[in-house]
Amino acid sequence: MELLTAPIVPNPLTATDMSEVFAQVINALLLWAGAVALLFIIIGGFRFIVSMGNAEGVEKARNTVLYAVLGLILIFLAYLVVAYMLGDLLGVKPAYRIGS
Repeated sequence: MELLTAPIVPNPLTATDMSEVFAQVINALLLWAGAVALLFIIIGGFRFIVSMGNAEGVEKARNTVLYAVLGLILIFLAYLVVAYMLGDLLGVKPAYRIGS
């Protein structure tokens, strides 16, 4: 009678240290947040086109683009803070470096 063995599941992360796993998760979240902000900029541009001069539609489109750009700025600032914390405090190099 054969014993059942657990299947081997490959590790999708390349990190072996908990701080490196944390860095990869943060980088992935920042990437997705940037993609969502970019999607909202595109949606705002589409709303501008579809509004055809309607004041209410133009205002909604303008607010969508404004908040998406503010979100991108916030994401960039969050990245700077996280890169500093990971690099200086934990000694982990983030996946994307700004500057040299």
